[in-house]
Amino acid sequence: MTAEWSVFTGSGDEWDARLRTLAFPSVHQGFRWAEHRRRFGWIPLRLVAHRDARVVAMAQANVRIVLRGICVVWVPGGPVGDLTECGDALRRTMLAAVGARFTTIRINPDRPTSEDDDSTLTANGWSKSRRTLLSGSTLHYRPDLPESDRLSHLTRNWRHNLRRGQKRGLDATRWLDPSPDLVRRTYEAMHEFKGLDRLSDDVTREWIDSVLDAYGDDCIMVRCDDPEGNLLALRGALVLGDRAFDTFAAATPEGRKTYASYVAFWKLMELCAARGVTTYDMGGADAVNNRGVYDFKQGTGATSVTTTGEWEYARPRLLGNVVARRIARQGN
Repeated sequence: MTAEWSVFTGSGDEWDARLRTLAFPSVHQGFRWAEHRRRFGWIPLRLVAHRDARVVAMAQANVRIVLRGICVVWVPGGPVGDLTECGDALRRTMLAAVGARFTTIRINPDRPTSEDDDSTLTANGWSKSRRTLLSGSTLHYRPDLPESDRLSHLTRNWRHNLRRGQKRGLDATRWLDPSPDLVRRTYEAMHEFKGLDRLSDDVTREWIDSVLDAYGDDCIMVRCDDPEGNLLALRGALVLGDRAFDTFAAATPEGRKTYASYVAFWKLMELCAARGVTTYDMGGADAVNNRGVYDFKQGTGATSVTTTGEWEYARPRLLGNVVARRIARQGN
C-alpha cells in the first residue's frame, strides 16, 4: 500500500517525537532547526507520510523564493524514513504547498550511502546533484563507550595532545549561558590566526544568537579556560534524542598552543554521554580542503561515513544549478 503524504500542522514536540521513531533522524530535520532558519528568510514546510495510520517517512524543508516565480525547496538531512515512499507523491505535495511556477527540490538524506538507496531514489525520479553544497562525508563518534575504550581508539598524537592539555591545568566545563559576542570573538581570533579572509555566514553574531535561543538546553556548549579564567577554546553540539551534531568549534591562538580544543572535545563527549547520546556526528569531513580539521576529527577514532548525498528534482533541469549557487551563498 502506498503511503499518503500530508502537510504537518502539529507542535514541535510532536514532530520531534515522531522523527525519533524513524531510522537516521537528522538534527537538521528537527523542528527547531527550521524555526532557526525561519529567522533568516526560509519558510518551514513539514510533511508526513502515513501508511496504515503509521508514520513511515517525514520531510522538513526550508523554502525560499530566490527569484521571481522561482522557488527552492531544500531538505537538509532528509527525508527520513522509508525512501521508497519519497517519490512523486512527496513532490506533488511539496509543489502544491509551495505554489511556485518553477521549483527545484534538493534532498540530502542523512544516512550511510548504499546501492539500494541510490537505486530507490533514481527509480523515484531523483537525480544525483552535479553541484553539491556539502562534502557528503562525515565521521561518527561513540561518546557512550567507556572512557577506557575511547582512549584506546585515539591516535597516538591525539592522545598525547589531550594529556598535554590536561597537564596544563585547563578547566573544561559546560557553558550554561554562552555569550554570542564572546563566541563570535573567539571565531574571529581563530580566523585571523589562520589568515582567512572572512568568517562564514553561520558564525555571525545573529546566527549564533539564533541557534542558542532556539535550542536552549539541547545545545550543549563547553568552554575551556586557562587557570586565570580566560576562554581558550569552545565546542558545542545540538542534540536530538540519542544523536548529536557538531555545531560550534573554535580556539584562540593561545588555546591552540595549549591544546585546549582536545580538552574541550573530551569534556563535551562526557556531557553527551550523560545525555544518552550514542551517535555524535562530526558535521562533515574534508580531507583535501580542510586537512587540519579532518585530522583532528579522525584522530578521535571516529568512524568515517559517506552519506547518501544530495539529490534533486528540478523543472526545468538547468534550474538545479542556478539554485545550488544561490543556496551556497545564503548558507545551508
